[in-house]
Amino acid sequence: MVIRNSYEAGDVLLISVESNGQNEEAYNLGTQKRNSARLDGNVWQTSKDRVASRGDEKLGLSESQKEEAAILAREDDVNKKPSDYHFRSVRKKPLLMLHVLDLGREKTRVPAFGLSFPPGHYQTEIEVVANQVWIESMQSELFDTPNEEEDYDD
Repeated sequence: MVIRNSYEAGDVLLISVESNGQNEEAYNLGTQKRNSARLDGNVWQTSKDRVASRGDEKLGLSESQKEEAAILAREDDVNKKPSDYHFRSVRKKPLLMLHVLDLGREKTRVPAFGLSFPPGHYQTEIEVVANQVWIESMQSELFDTPNEEEDYDD
């Protein structure tokens, strides 16, 4: 199954914290603090490999969709509030969430993304298409030697 054949469109969500450096004129998103992130080789890893905050997936939904998610949650448990699972169920299309993280160290503006798909595709392999510049920069770290690096300190 090719997942792109299941959805004609998706949503894109730019997540920004106004009090943490958001600047609309300069197109800067405000950062989200993630103090639990750790460097694993050349990759920053957050706890539970998640960058979104709980409830982010409800952003952009209509009031009727939010109520539909609340009804789904109550079907699971009368006192249950809707979770991201319920919001993703009523969105019925993929969601790309773009973030800028403040990792609390020298890394204060780290770009990150999250993908969310409606339920039913948990066993489906997803092929992600990325910008060629990003792909080359990620692959170059695997193959560069210190002698090839321009900024390598002896």
